[in-house]
Amino acid sequence: ASVQTGAVLHSEESIAFRISDNSGRVLVYSGDTGYSEDFASFAKNADLLILESALPAGEDFENHCTPSEAAKLAAFAEANATMLTHFYPQVDVENIPAIAQQFYHGELIIAEDGLTYSVKGS
Repeated sequence: ASVQTGAVLHSEESIAFRISDNSGRVLVYSGDTGYSEDFASFAKNADLLILESALPAGEDFENHCTPSEAAKLAAFAEANATMLTHFYPQVDVENIPAIAQQFYHGELIIAEDGLTYSVKGS
């Protein structure tokens, strides 16, 4: 197994993690981040990409993603499955799948408290 870190567009000390297990499955976790194609390259071909989607459309803020920005990152990264998380109260969680699936066509998971998920290999 291995763990790599990469920069994200948030604060100077913010990092993402790319975790690979011995069977080749890859999980990438962004933490807080704005839209960044450099991060999408870091996340390339992840079996599971966990992305924050804090802000609703129209409240773009360079250090956090909207659902559409997160979906575009997942599509650019060609992630097999993407889990969206870290929703601010003003985000309409019910609407996220419809928004995200306009840009990302892989498996989409909306995180919620207590959710468990098994990473599937590609």
